[in-house]
Amino acid sequence: MKDSDLKLIDGASSVKINEFKSSIPIGTDTDSFTVTMEIAWQALVFKEKDFMALIDNFIASKYPNAGNFSFSATGGNNQIQYPKANSTDFKKGELFFTFNIDKENILAVNTADLQKELSGRGENDIRTLIADKKFINEATISFWPFWVNRAPANPKKVNIMVDNN
Repeated sequence: MKDSDLKLIDGASSVKINEFKSSIPIGTDTDSFTVTMEIAWQALVFKEKDFMALIDNFIASKYPNAGNFSFSATGGNNQIQYPKANSTDFKKGELFFTFNIDKENILAVNTADLQKELSGRGENDIRTLIADKKFINEATISFWPFWVNRAPANPKKVNIMVDNN
């Protein structure tokens, strides 16, 4: 499976010895003998590119403001770690596993677009706009000097600081 595009996760395969035959009885001294075995090997595998497309679709549905994000286009297969499978049902063809994506800022904020959206707006409008952005967990809005109550009309003067933690 080394040169295949199929992915096999640890714990997603099963080996069963159906038949074991020896040419001599156990415990017999001999210089040579023959062993015949029938082995059944089952494995649940998947195409990693299909899995990455599934991740892309999930992110697009969960974070519609993420734009045209494509995990697979970023070389995502190099950043996915698959721990051992949680459970496997060979009869149903089901595999359950968790995975970890090792990628910083996978849903990077396009600050230039956000600056344009926020420019010229008041604090309440900004709060409403940010609340609709599912990829923003927390935001602090501040105006300076103290008498200012709207973001600057010039998007380049709207300061956005992103904390990736």
